[in-house]
Amino acid sequence: MLLGTDLVTFFYIDSAEAWWGALLRWIFYFYPPFLLAKGFSDIAKKSGYAYDGKEFRWKLGPGYKYDDLWKENSGENLAKLTYSSPSTGFIMGLMLLNFVVYGFLTWYFDHIMSSNRG
Repeated sequence: MLLGTDLVTFFYIDSAEAWWGALLRWIFYFYPPFLLAKGFSDIAKKSGYAYDGKEFRWKLGPGYKYDDLWKENSGENLAKLTYSSPSTGFIMGLMLLNFVVYGFLTWYFDHIMSSNRG
């Protein structure tokens, strides 16, 4: 879990040299498991125990509230790099968009490609 949440924040590093991070971010926005991991890590950091690299100990988060759904997340990861990531609500919206896009593509390809199903 420690590596997982820190790995997700790796894609949101605030740096001018990290142009490739923005590119990867937009590619992964269309990969639903990444969105699920991002949403889970947002909730897990606030509702459970998270490692505090400054104090070198595990700390209990303040709890996840409805207002946190639309707040952007920012902070510092274990490599001392600052990051700012979109809100959990934005991620849920992207998941809904993925559902619509992939559902439409499934419907479309099901109707244009011949198959042995009838």
